[in-house]
Amino acid sequence: VGPLHHNSAYMACLTSILDAWFEAPPCIKEKDAKGILNINPDAELAPLFENLGHDDYDYTDLWSMVLIDYFGPGDAYWLPVYDKTGFPRELRFVPQYRIKPIVPRNPTPEDPPVLAYEYSVGNQSYEIPVEEVIHIQYGAAPEAPFLGLGRGLTLLRDIFTDNEATLYSSSILRNMGMIGKIITPKDKDSAMGFDDKVITETLRAQTSGEKRGSSAAFNRPIDIWEPKVTPETMAIDKIRQYPESRVCAVTGVPQQVAGLLVGNTSKTFNNYQEA
Repeated sequence: VGPLHHNSAYMACLTSILDAWFEAPPCIKEKDAKGILNINPDAELAPLFENLGHDDYDYTDLWSMVLIDYFGPGDAYWLPVYDKTGFPRELRFVPQYRIKPIVPRNPTPEDPPVLAYEYSVGNQSYEIPVEEVIHIQYGAAPEAPFLGLGRGLTLLRDIFTDNEATLYSSSILRNMGMIGKIITPKDKDSAMGFDDKVITETLRAQTSGEKRGSSAAFNRPIDIWEPKVTPETMAIDKIRQYPESRVCAVTGVPQQVAGLLVGNTSKTFNNYQEA
């Protein structure tokens, strides 16, 4: 399948989510004594959100990377970066493939679900305490509840189907389309001296250019037939709509908003602006 974000249908939905995400300012909520969540502008994490970013990427890029991991594999990670005084001055995004939780080998009810995190950079691995890791988890995998269950993971087969349809379509264009006509001798006698180049060139000359649509005549019996397997008979456009509809359903983005072809067959609103 390859990376999820290499699929255009999946990225069309993810882009819609990202566009909507940046319209909402981030806020931090904390539970009070009654367990009710309230916005706390003075939370210790608030300054880090206000200055969210890094020298190598800005606020938008940082959230984009986080959401790609959050919606795809289901786990996104931040690590704090400290200044010389030991105060956290920013949050650094860590790709999910570089960090993994360390769990008890034989867990007991008293053990925490995650003991620490292993952070890999190059050939080096570092153990990071749990309290130093911000783990943004989407759902929980049944076999490993300390890991998320991303929406993208449930779409692997559908994305594979869509990718294969894309490769098939591009190969048709690269190979100048399907075979137009197949010309064969009518019998053994007409096969004598059969010159395929002369016949195909004669057919092309008599039916192309200003003679397009004209009849063709040959001085020997031949059979001319067209292959039945074509992009139209295979209904490639319809085949691609099935994975598109599932990508939209799982990501929660309406087909019209994502701008996908399947949106034309299931219109609910009059236009994109209404959708």
